[in-house]
Amino acid sequence: MFGLNPLLMIGVSAAAVAAAWWFGHEAGLRERDGNLGRNFEQALTIEREVAIRREVNLWTQIGDERRARIEMVSTFQRIDEASADARAAMMANLARERASAQAALDTALRNIQELKNASSEMATNWKAGVIPPDITCGVFNAAGCPAPAYPATGADRNQQLEVRQPTTGEGAPS
Repeated sequence: MFGLNPLLMIGVSAAAVAAAWWFGHEAGLRERDGNLGRNFEQALTIEREVAIRREVNLWTQIGDERRARIEMVSTFQRIDEASADARAAMMANLARERASAQAALDTALRNIQELKNASSEMATNWKAGVIPPDITCGVFNAAGCPAPAYPATGADRNQQLEVRQPTTGEGAPS
């Protein structure tokens, strides 16, 4: 009469199973949150390293530009102390240097503008769903694509490959 009640046993078993599931679920959530935190920290570390590299590059450029200014001032001081012929030669060198620097500046500005245009063009194409032809032709071989310019692309690839004899070692013609 005072034996174990089957309903009580089922209830205790269900409670134990529910508690075990809940503890396991919470442990999984804690592990996932920990992984997310580690991944986030890794991403931040990588971004921080890239930002530091960019800043180092910028400071290097600023240092180079300031070094060039110091050299320019020194050159002008020497020009003031030089004779007329030496002064003319230095001025010609300065004019060549200025033209070279202007050409480099023009190239840099053109490259910056091209990158800005390419970036905005890619974003516009991405939004419009335009896929570049070099991707569609290379992957889908769509209608209107040019014939491939590289070997072994025909219907029978074995007919387009050349077997060469070794020039040295075993099997080389003698």
